Amino acid sequence: MRITPPLLLASLVMLLACASFGGDTASEDSADTGTPAVDLLFVIDNSDSMQEEATELAGSLELLEDALADAGVTTWRAGITTSSVFYDDGPTADIDPGEAGTLVGGTTVATVAELREHLLCGATCWDQSMPSDPDYVCGDALVGAPSEEYLDCECGAGVWRGNCGTGQEQPIEAAYIAMCRTMESPPEDCYTFTGSAAVAFEEGDERSNVGLGDVATLVIVVSDEGDSSLRTESGEAAAPGDVDTVVNAYTALFAALPNAVRVSTIGPAWDGTDGSCLNAAQEWGVDRYLGLAASTDGFYEPLTDMDGDCAPRPMDAIVAAIATAAAE
Repeated sequence: MRITPPLLLASLVMLLACASFGGDTASEDSADTGTPAVDLLFVIDNSDSMQEEATELAGSLELLEDALADAGVTTWRAGITTSSVFYDDGPTADIDPGEAGTLVGGTTVATVAELREHLLCGATCWDQSMPSDPDYVCGDALVGAPSEEYLDCECGAGVWRGNCGTGQEQPIEAAYIAMCRTMESPPEDCYTFTGSAAVAFEEGDERSNVGLGDVATLVIVVSDEGDSSLRTESGEAAAPGDVDTVVNAYTALFAALPNAVRVSTIGPAWDGTDGSCLNAAQEWGVDRYLGLAASTDGFYEPLTDMDGDCAPRPMDAIVAAIATAAAE
């Protein structure tokens, strides 16, 4: 099922071209073929303000395989988790798929169709009553916003409902816990949580994300909000405005993992002085993304144009910006 491609994943095209960042982490498949391999971990903000961004991302996924092939990457896997770590604040008291660093669908995928299904059907907070299009026929291209009929075709009747997060976005913590779940013997930090947070990783969760993280992993946060993850180097709850302490803590956590992890974000526009395009996102929360991108050799690309009345950024501008950064 094809969707008319809009702009959001254009910001990944050149990023993917440099995603194979470490020949020493190649998988057996890539060693056999001589081509680089990469794991992609999408961390999707599943709050109720993200419908438009999720639609754009889903529509742009048709570019993914071509972008990887053009970059020489023929071995890839992708998984999706969400920004919801406080799973007990959600509609159920247990960890649902996509919460607390678990993978939507319970596994990685290697096709665009499966990736799109996991995004739309398990990682997006849709309105309980979506617009109706009785004339929609399963398999037709999507034009504009998804209808109830389109989502029923893509996901199964009603499966797309009830996937909203807690509203306290912690995509950086979610990414770390997702990587903890890839290992047989995770670091002790994987089992440690701050304050009154519910236990998101415990004995028995090891290798529950099997198939992810065996090679270098590119984390791609997609959010219109800042990060509110809690960890600090002392193990105490993070002070919201103490950006450096939080960035240093997570930089060390990711650096301790067996294979390289780069943390990148497509998020709110913010230049450190002008918050007019933040759209209620906290400055310190966005600064965390920027800090992690810098410390892990990742990228940060804004969703909107600060010089254009906060309009969505055009595809060519986003691609050009990432191409420049990738060549540095």
